Parts: sequence; structure tokens; C-alpha cells
Amino acid sequence: MSGYFITASVFYWLMYSVLDKPSSEEKTDNKAQERQTIVDDIKLSVLSVVFFAFAASCFMICFRADLTKVYTHFSLKDIGYIIFSYVTVLLLQDTYFYFTHRLFHLPLLFK
Repeated sequence: MSGYFITASVFYWLMYSVLDKPSSEEKTDNKAQERQTIVDDIKLSVLSVVFFAFAASCFMICFRADLTKVYTHFSLKDIGYIIFSYVTVLLLQDTYFYFTHRLFHLPLLFK
């Protein structure tokens, strides 16, 4: 997780300190609100890291228990299935992301 924080910190510094030079109209007068936004973003990032680490752990447990298949050696006959799997997962993941994104715009969940 420390690698994530180092990478995120470098990108924050690069995007907001080096590349983003706000004009006088864009400068915010409310530093407390800006700081709270950063803290909220960090909380969401940590939650995201924990969630994806949990998902990866579940996948590894299933893989070791032979409940899923991971291709480690490819043959020509597997190419069709691999392409089909990739496209299917891509469509399912984008559909899931789209609808969860829309869900979080409902007033009940927006906060």
C-alpha cells in the first residue's frame, strides 16, 4: 500500500503543483474545503485499494482451490476463447461500472 501512496503523492504533486498554475480567478479562498476534499479523496482511494486487494485475494484463493482457470500456457486453439473471454469481461465490467456510477448519483447515495 505504501507504493500506492508514493505513486499517488507524486502524481498529485505533478498535477497540482507543477502543471496546474491557477489564474487569479481560479484560486480558491476556502483552503479548509480544499483540504477536506483531499482527505475525502484519500479515504476513497484507501477504500478502493482495500476492496481490490480483497477481490484479488478471493481470486487467488479460488485459483489455488482449482475453482477457476488461468491460462499460463497458450495454444492456438485457446485464442478464440481468450478473445471471447476478454471482450465479455470488458463489456460486463464497463456495464457494471456504468450502472454503479449512475446508482451513486441517486440522492440517497450521493453523499
